[in-house]
Amino acid sequence: MTCEIREICGDWALDVFGGGKVTIYFNSRQNALNVKRILEVDDSIPNAATVCDMQEVVRCKDCRYSSLPAERGEGEVYCESFEWYMPEKGFCSCGERMEEE
Repeated sequence: MTCEIREICGDWALDVFGGGKVTIYFNSRQNALNVKRILEVDDSIPNAATVCDMQEVVRCKDCRYSSLPAERGEGEVYCESFEWYMPEKGFCSCGERMEEE
């Protein structure tokens, strides 16, 4: 089994080859690298599983600290936590998902 990581539309894809091709999509390169490492290590040890540290990425547009000011329009989000504007697809280490209403 072999694996390849590639960027696709601002996110990441892990292509797994072995008897066919399977593509798994991720919202961070680090998550794709973690899964690739798990697959490569576990492939050498039958019936083994590896625990890894994965963290959900919260995009700025979905963060509770962000707002989309009407005067700025689409595409830029204001982060109240950092007091700056960022692209809508941006994310940071302090992101927390908005509560569903």
